[in-house]
Amino acid sequence: MYVRPLIVFQTPFYEPTHRLFKSPAELQKFLAGFDFMRPHMVSRLQTGMPEFQLGTKLEFTLDGYFCESDIKWGPKFLVGCNVRRDGNRVVADFPMDSHHAAPDSMMITREYRTMPVHRDMADAVIDLRNMRQLWPMCEESRSEYVKFLTAVNRQRFQIKAR
Repeated sequence: MYVRPLIVFQTPFYEPTHRLFKSPAELQKFLAGFDFMRPHMVSRLQTGMPEFQLGTKLEFTLDGYFCESDIKWGPKFLVGCNVRRDGNRVVADFPMDSHHAAPDSMMITREYRTMPVHRDMADAVIDLRNMRQLWPMCEESRSEYVKFLTAVNRQRFQIKAR
């Protein structure tokens, strides 16, 4: 029986919206080059928050048939910077659509805007440049991203042990 765990990347507003990775190293390389500040074509729809979600799924063969499991979704991340307290609220700077675009260009640029952050929005705010979790504050070894990769590696070793 052949079994291969995959890491699933999903984001609602950016290209590519969905991607599969065979290893955490591939995912890390992809995320390091993913640009949430990239300009995009003008449309009536605003590009939402710079967010992505990670999950896992299995590909396996069973009696000669190729099968895939459902995706087990993991943490949801917002990409931002400069997280700080503003009174009782936590705020951060996120890449958002600019209100002013060049009149001769069909592209909308992005700029950083300060927005409040709360638990219902995502599991963590992460800085893609160095893959550090900015909110909620925690030790590097307990970040949502590290916990997800640990779970993926644990799944790989359990499959190899069988």
